[in-house]
Amino acid sequence: MQVNYNTWTRQSIPFLLLCTFLFTALICVINVIESIETSLGWINPIIGRKESYQFTVDNDPKHVMEDDNKEEMQINHTTTKHKPNILIIMVDQLNFRTLGCYRKQQLTPEQAYIWGDSVAVDTPFIDSLAAQGALYTQFVTTFPQCTPSRASFMTGKYPRSVGAQKNNSPLSKNATTFASILQNHGYYTAYVGKWHLHGKISPGWAIKSTDENSSGSTSTTTSRTSSFGFQHIQYQYNSGMHVGIKQLYEQNHTMYESSYDPLKVNTSNYVTDFLFDRGMDILSNHTSSWTSKSDRQPFLLMISIPDPHTPYDVRPPYDTMFNDLTFQWPYTLNKTYHGLSPNFKNTLAKEDTLSNTLKLFQEQRPLQQYFGMVKCIDDNVGKLIHYLQDTGLYNDTIVIFTSDHGAMLGEHGDMTKGEPFKASLNVPLILRYPPLIAPQKVIHTAHINTDFAPTLLSLVGIDTTNQTFHGEDRTSELLDSSTLISEDKNRIVVSITGFWAAITTSRFKLVLASSYNTPWLFDTFQDPHELMNYYSSTNNMSQHLFDYIARKSVRDKFGGQFFFLNQILLKRKKIDSFLNASSHS
Repeated sequence: MQVNYNTWTRQSIPFLLLCTFLFTALICVINVIESIETSLGWINPIIGRKESYQFTVDNDPKHVMEDDNKEEMQINHTTTKHKPNILIIMVDQLNFRTLGCYRKQQLTPEQAYIWGDSVAVDTPFIDSLAAQGALYTQFVTTFPQCTPSRASFMTGKYPRSVGAQKNNSPLSKNATTFASILQNHGYYTAYVGKWHLHGKISPGWAIKSTDENSSGSTSTTTSRTSSFGFQHIQYQYNSGMHVGIKQLYEQNHTMYESSYDPLKVNTSNYVTDFLFDRGMDILSNHTSSWTSKSDRQPFLLMISIPDPHTPYDVRPPYDTMFNDLTFQWPYTLNKTYHGLSPNFKNTLAKEDTLSNTLKLFQEQRPLQQYFGMVKCIDDNVGKLIHYLQDTGLYNDTIVIFTSDHGAMLGEHGDMTKGEPFKASLNVPLILRYPPLIAPQKVIHTAHINTDFAPTLLSLVGIDTTNQTFHGEDRTSELLDSSTLISEDKNRIVVSITGFWAAITTSRFKLVLASSYNTPWLFDTFQDPHELMNYYSSTNNMSQHLFDYIARKSVRDKFGGQFFFLNQILLKRKKIDSFLNASSHS
């Protein structure tokens, strides 16, 4: 049979046209669906399709999981239609090794379990922030004490330049904080918890500014004119280590009663629980006025927890949760006991510090209580995460976790802070914000807490060109799509107290101390215990870091002259000619 191809072609054309039309229509429908998904936040424009994050809570068989149906803000770093909210959680005197995200992911077993095998506290909620955001491994403070470190964190400047060069020094009334700048750009700002920048006032609830009287007054009520950019400070107090806080009401005036007995506190008035709960109250009151996305006023909320600072007391059940743990001497404590660790304090002070440390290790309970405080903090972080998820705020909010300074917890014969060793000088810093920050990002470059203010402001799209900071805007590392940011070997940061200066890179640290005629150079890769001195006049890194600290432009940031530092610099060969050459830098 012969086929008439002309007839077959004429009959097939309508069918082919129909198939083409249907295929084109299908493609259009798919594109429309994807556009709708993107506009509703179902697809993350930065990192691709949104994942379901989850982590296991050791005392809860359920998984905490992000709800895929939560609305997710889509934001552009330079042109934002809606500014993200900001939530900062700062704790006091935290050893970074107590967090699982540092211990399990960033440290060798020898460094992770310095108090003995399996001597650890689980922190799944804080760990989840790191798993879904960025973790800094080399974030140091300008001065590992409460007041000076907090001053640098808030202002982006060295503490001496803003009047807060030691504990209980009041922050200069003219100091500009990142909260002031955010308030000027439309943010609602609130602060809950310990402030420690109003001088010696204690406890000092809801003080709006500082003046000459704050250096010695113990008054709890005083009238001020400024709040350093924070509008809501009802639950802010200046200083004092409260175990419990009771809120009293008298004729529409709020007062507070402090308890120092851990057996008389519970989940409603223990200081950590109380402050987290008040923070959530502030958010509830602020967001209740929102009627649409367009009229949402972004918020900055900072919750400052005084734990796990001394005294080593925590409420039940955390007070007995770690009684089965036996804390062994850290390796460097043993070396200090035998006089084989560098001493950056005077001999008498070091002997007192060592004696107290040995006593606490003999008692064991203070260390068990410290772990209990960390666990209580983590559970409250989890409570706050649940609140943000339930209210649809989680992915619209930059969540930050950090500490004002570290804690030695026995390393090098010390329990607290003030030393140039990593356990004291380095603090955890974690930022979570899925629209801009890729999950599981690790940043190894050296950073200092004067970097925080300019980086945060830049991250939310605020131009800081006209602001003066001693730190740097390091937003580019956060916005980089890479999950691993290798160390910038050229980045140098300087921490300085009245007794020592630490010039730090991601690997090396040069310590110049009044107690040593010879500088001390640590190589944290070769010697993570920080016991060996690699300094020599022919060592290139020694000279490179020495040259950096000798620059006049670098030293001018410190806000004053340090006699011990100048004497050390002058002892260096040819330092006079170098200083003259660098005086114009």
